[in-house]
Amino acid sequence: LIMSSSLAEGYIISENALLNIFKYLDLIAIAELRKVSSSWRNFIDNEFRIWQKFVCTSDEIKPWRYQLIQTKYPSISSSDYDNLSNEQYKELFVSYINWRRVNNYAQSEVAFQNSEFFDDPKNAITLIDTWANYIAFVGGNENSVVLFDINTGESLMNLVRFNSQLFPPENSDEISQNVELSIRRLRIFKPAIDRLFFCIQTDSAVFFWDVNEKIPIPTPEILRENLRQRPIDISRGFDSNLYVTLYSLRRIDIVRCKFDINSQSIVAQKIIIVNPPGNLNYPVFKDIFFQKTAILMIYRHIKSSYLMQVNIPENLENPIEINGSDKKYIKTIFNNLDRPDFLYGLSITNFNTVLAYYPTESRLDISLKFKSSGPNHYNFTEKSYILPSEFGRIVDLFFYMNNLYLLTEKDLLIIYKLKNVKHLIHLQLNNLQPKVINISGLRTLNALLATESNNKPFIIVSTYGKTKLQAVCVN
Repeated sequence: LIMSSSLAEGYIISENALLNIFKYLDLIAIAELRKVSSSWRNFIDNEFRIWQKFVCTSDEIKPWRYQLIQTKYPSISSSDYDNLSNEQYKELFVSYINWRRVNNYAQSEVAFQNSEFFDDPKNAITLIDTWANYIAFVGGNENSVVLFDINTGESLMNLVRFNSQLFPPENSDEISQNVELSIRRLRIFKPAIDRLFFCIQTDSAVFFWDVNEKIPIPTPEILRENLRQRPIDISRGFDSNLYVTLYSLRRIDIVRCKFDINSQSIVAQKIIIVNPPGNLNYPVFKDIFFQKTAILMIYRHIKSSYLMQVNIPENLENPIEINGSDKKYIKTIFNNLDRPDFLYGLSITNFNTVLAYYPTESRLDISLKFKSSGPNHYNFTEKSYILPSEFGRIVDLFFYMNNLYLLTEKDLLIIYKLKNVKHLIHLQLNNLQPKVINISGLRTLNALLATESNNKPFIIVSTYGKTKLQAVCVN
């Protein structure tokens, strides 16, 4: 079907005729037909809604659509995800395409405007977090925290050194005993348009800090009532929800936190209790992932890895209690692969994919989840790969927008551009030509974070003992 623009402008083709033409074409071909004439372009954009079809139906983008929306429009409620405008869907499509331009990735140094933090060698970066246009850094033994606009580099608050004197004594026994804080995790938490908080996790407690007012927010009692449970993770979910994972010798609890506008306080509710199979101890939390109202969590117990999938209703009255042997919620993964136990890192990279790597080997294991018949029924296809020897052992990895990013001991960031999620189980690494970027100091890698800056991909790398950052971005 070939037609010049001038010729096409002279003919009127009914919408039904166009739809009959389009049903025989793939989306890429239809996108090319936008060049035929202005009327075709308007019809394809506004009536056919091609950008929505790319994002919501294509095998390449559909598995990433919620992550794209949450990154691009973090303030939009998940209930409105299906009501985006044509222009918003187009922006999501462009964002995906930018992530796929791996040949345009280039290394650069990152400069943020706060000399008090970055010029002090004691503030070697230990943690990074980002949300919307915000990026926060935690540095050094003094728990110094700074906040910036990721697009401009402008400092958004003065440096704060968090210590026990900043928090009320009723927050926890850790504070009342005046034990020095040690920040293990920090999350930016924006529960309302005009409110910005930090949620801070230490070895044994969780604290909330009002960035605007520069004051602490009382920690909900449910997060401090059981001294034998310690926080092991804090994560942002959808719709301004924050989730705290609590760990004890015998179980893992997940607590949902929200900000109540009327009481101006954090309201917490225990939503999941996971008991390992049998009466054995020591479940080992590995990772957690949120997709709208669904939660995926992976943990180790004895010699096995388990993936839990639970859908959480908004108006949950009592926590969902799950036995580790309940196949309705829990699946065993990586049991069929020959591997040394306890040697690998585990991460959930999207709703369908779990990756495992071995710090002592050049080895990558992949578990791909797919839907089977019935509600909450799913199975796995699993594969194991050995990296080409010239790359060395894996230090860290992530899979994002169908790009597989591998950091190796030889100071290399290896990027494989895959076709789609399913490509992970049909890899032929020797036949793929990866993008290879040399990043110095990788052997002491401390933090790796993928986000966007000025609407383009932005991957930040920090290393132990340094205040200087490196980044990989698209030119």
